[in-house]
Amino acid sequence: MTYVFGPDTALDELGLSERLGSWLFGAWFPLANRALADQEWRFDREKLRLSVRGESEHSGDPFTQGRIVNTLWYLNSMLPWPVVSVIGLLATPEAGVSSGIAVGVVSVVFLGTAVGAMLNVTASVDLASETQVVDHTTEPEPDAVATLREQYVDGEVDTATFEDRIEEVIDR
Repeated sequence: MTYVFGPDTALDELGLSERLGSWLFGAWFPLANRALADQEWRFDREKLRLSVRGESEHSGDPFTQGRIVNTLWYLNSMLPWPVVSVIGLLATPEAGVSSGIAVGVVSVVFLGTAVGAMLNVTASVDLASETQVVDHTTEPEPDAVATLREQYVDGEVDTATFEDRIEEVIDR
């Protein structure tokens, strides 16, 4: 079953900072998707839509999907700051940049990335509430051996039936 959570907002309805934030999100999100074992996530930047497929114990749970979306956008807001920090360190005298022109260039680049990072933070906060989640996940199948074991322990099946069924389950 498919569940849809969140508003139906398109990127063209939003401002420049949201476009910047969604571009950064779209750039790193495919890398994070590879780390997910049982699920496939896709991000449609133009529709601000996350689609989820696979198995999940929380299929159709809006609270869990909302937590995931907020966590992803929080990560998006933090990603540029290490880059800003490294560029800022290059502008210090300890970095060994002695030319006044080089320090000026590094300072301008630092200022630009810092402003971009600040815009990305506000955009990520805004986009967390504007992202729609389409949940195509399904509940995992119950373990057939565990189910059969429970039936045997509860006395629902006798020993002979249990032995016949366990062979069938294992042979599948």
